[in-house]
Amino acid sequence: MVVALGVAITGYTLGENAVELISYFDHYDDKTNSEADEKTDSSADDAAGTAATQDVLISQLITAFAGYFVLTAISLGGFIFTSSFIGFEDGFECDLQEGKISQATYAGMFPILAAQTDRASCMETIQ
Repeated sequence: MVVALGVAITGYTLGENAVELISYFDHYDDKTNSEADEKTDSSADDAAGTAATQDVLISQLITAFAGYFVLTAISLGGFIFTSSFIGFEDGFECDLQEGKISQATYAGMFPILAAQTDRASCMETIQ
């Protein structure tokens, strides 16, 4: 359950980040000509696209891809943990031995079960 919860959280987070990653350039479409300028000279604007390049490409995309890498590694680690340590073999062995256990071994149980017709009789006969 812990592994499944970790993978579910990772998948949800990756899905939520994908929307922001895809729509990053949409935030800068209408701001192309409103770039930053020098403090001392307001007419010296940066070249068009400077904000998108420095904000989106340098800081945001690196952060987004680093997040994808980390979350993918967490999810992959959960799958590796599951396949390494959680198996379907429970070690059950049938201990019935021919000649030692038969229907007669459980013969005393059948009258007790037949006497249980409701909850009260069940509570009386059960040990």
